[in-house]
Amino acid sequence: MRLLYITNTICGRGGLERVLSVKTDYLVKHNYEVFIITLNQKEKTPDYSFNTDITYLDIDTGEGRFFYVFRYLKGIKKYIRNVNPSIIIVCDDGLKGLWLPYFVNTKISFIYERHTSIFNTNKLLHNVMGRFIMRLGAKKYDKFVVLTKAGSAEWFSNNVQIIPNLLPFYPQNISTQSKSAAIAIGAISYVKAHDMLVDIWKIVNKNYPNWNLCIYGAKTDFYTNVKNKIKENYLENVIFLNEPVNDVMLKYLDSSMFLMTSRKEGLPMVMMEAMSCGLPCISFDCPTGPAELIQNDYNGYLIPFGDLQTFADKVMYLIENEEKRQLLGRNARNFISKYSVENIMRIWIDLFDSLIQNKK
Repeated sequence: MRLLYITNTICGRGGLERVLSVKTDYLVKHNYEVFIITLNQKEKTPDYSFNTDITYLDIDTGEGRFFYVFRYLKGIKKYIRNVNPSIIIVCDDGLKGLWLPYFVNTKISFIYERHTSIFNTNKLLHNVMGRFIMRLGAKKYDKFVVLTKAGSAEWFSNNVQIIPNLLPFYPQNISTQSKSAAIAIGAISYVKAHDMLVDIWKIVNKNYPNWNLCIYGAKTDFYTNVKNKIKENYLENVIFLNEPVNDVMLKYLDSSMFLMTSRKEGLPMVMMEAMSCGLPCISFDCPTGPAELIQNDYNGYLIPFGDLQTFADKVMYLIENEEKRQLLGRNARNFISKYSVENIMRIWIDLFDSLIQNKK
């Protein structure tokens, strides 16, 4: 079977890129032909390791925005003709990706793979008409794949299927819970809300000044806000902002709990990774992913969004109770094992097979 993935780039460090690298590697090793179309990636190298047997195709839309969509569609149509795939999978959370089947006249099965909430997109689409247009595009696909139950309810369409993210790793050993350190991973951005995490750690620090918080994530325009807030609260010696790292698994294993304050999520890959390393997780109950992973007092704690004091109280509770921390960490690891590569890829392969059968 020949599969054609269409995405923006594969050179970022997001969950989509990480999942795509693992999925396509699995597919190539199980005798699928895999092609990936990127947009303006040119000579940039992927941050994650992609299988060398994948065929990479890139569309250069050139300078300026006037002919952007025209060049994009022209490139897509050309590559579809050349590759002649069995199935096309679109991994593009933008409007152009949602409406692609309306502009590409083909009998090939189209799958859309959505990694974020309908509400976690460009501000221009944060209105009733914008969401209507997006949902109209979604209905054109043979199958519209989302990560969570909550996400499936956003699209009002009968072609929606839930296929969660898969675990990129499941280490032999887990965290010993011996380090006085919490970890948070994600771009230093408004969406990830590390500004609120600083406020939470300010409360924690008053009672447990020997505990540190390490944040790993790419810088955005919001980075300065977070850095200044750390400095204003005299927390430079306990909150550390770090660039993304390749050996992220080692960072989880060297921590004792995972914290997430995001305003919006999909199905957070970093939380799944943390659980696989035996870390209890504390997160705000934001749309749409944390509630699908965290079971209160079993593998972590889900906090009403914006309740900084309750969040800090749960952090301090786990600091004070090492045995509870370890128990929740073991439970987290057991819980997340169902998201193994084999389990999730079996769902994908069944979907591919069913679409091919329906086209016969």
